[in-house]
Amino acid sequence: LDEIGADEALRAQWAALRGKSPWVETYTKFARLGLAIGDGVDDAGWRAASGRGDELVAQTAWSALRDGADLEVVLWQDGLPIAGIPVGLLTARRAAAVFETTDAEGRVRFDAPGAGPVLLHATRLEAGEGGQWRSRFVTLAFELAAP
Repeated sequence: LDEIGADEALRAQWAALRGKSPWVETYTKFARLGLAIGDGVDDAGWRAASGRGDELVAQTAWSALRDGADLEVVLWQDGLPIAGIPVGLLTARRAAAVFETTDAEGRVRFDAPGAGPVLLHATRLEAGEGGQWRSRFVTLAFELAAP
């Protein structure tokens, strides 16, 4: 639960069900890869959701990130924004993920991550009947060039 930035409500739900039935989890992984040729400023296609499954979509241009701008992303499910979900940011310079929670428009903003590899991740863990859990894990990975 710490790895996904679970809130108190999810932790309480998990604690209430713990030990009452075996843990069974259905796991779905969503990944997005973005490539930019040149600075990517003229190509806004990378900011749009595909409308399929869960997606983390960067709203900040890669060229702006190289200049140290904050990183903004939107979490989508089937083309609709998802509110209230923790999104984690991992970089080579941090020992643990930093979490921010999506707003009503599915947006989160992180301080400038700096040069190097960056991994954004979000997990939606939902309880079902009889100890069944559904986990939807989404990532966005990229590497930022040094300025």
